[in-house]
Amino acid sequence: MALSLSDIERIFLERGHRAYDGEPVSHLLHALQTATLAERDGAGPGLVTACLLHDLGHLIADHPDTPTLRGIDDKHQYFVLPFLRGLFGKDVLEPIRLHVEAKRYLCFVEPAYGRVLSENSRRSLLLQGGTLPILVRLLRIDDGGAEHLDHTEQRRLDDELRDAAASAMQDGTLAKRDGKAFSPALLATAGRRFTEPPDDQESERVRELLELRLAIIETMRSRLVEISSGGVYSTVALRHALAELDADQLSLELRLVDQEE
Repeated sequence: MALSLSDIERIFLERGHRAYDGEPVSHLLHALQTATLAERDGAGPGLVTACLLHDLGHLIADHPDTPTLRGIDDKHQYFVLPFLRGLFGKDVLEPIRLHVEAKRYLCFVEPAYGRVLSENSRRSLLLQGGTLPILVRLLRIDDGGAEHLDHTEQRRLDDELRDAAASAMQDGTLAKRDGKAFSPALLATAGRRFTEPPDDQESERVRELLELRLAIIETMRSRLVEISSGGVYSTVALRHALAELDADQLSLELRLVDQEE
């Protein structure tokens, strides 16, 4: 069920004092600062409200400590939407849904902006997929003179990262989150991905797999539409499932575009 205004107030009062590792301000102060800046810039009520609530999903998800330090992206921009849809319209919900993509885009077209992000925000940027050069090219947006990728340099960097991954799998330093070791068979299978660069056939297989996953998402989305009016599942559950499908589809489509580059 959707939150009420008093529910939102309670969440901020109970959890808003928290701050992630490396962040100089609390969740509540960050929300107030963002909304204040939007208001000073002449933004309308919807956008000011979106600024106030854009990170509320972090507090609702209620992950302990700092999730990015454990490699977790809580997808807060999607997670919060089912809790707000009964209370606010698209003028509030859409900026919240897209604010992570806005950060990724801004870090690409204005590299200086990315360099002043806090440590935690830089970690979350990586977990969220990095900057958005693919989307910028897809939408044919003028990057305003942003830095351009040197493909030779990128291949060298990819090789270094691949070598680091291969070495870690060979020397047995990798472990699961519970501290247990991975099976040798799994390490051997995964290791081949880094020691044997994919050929054209493998690239085609990856592309086909991405397209298969997109087709599966469409099937799931159609089924979701069919059962949404049956009264078997709550609105909260249905909306949360839709948000997850949207997030997965966006990620897969961006990867598919990257395969075509």
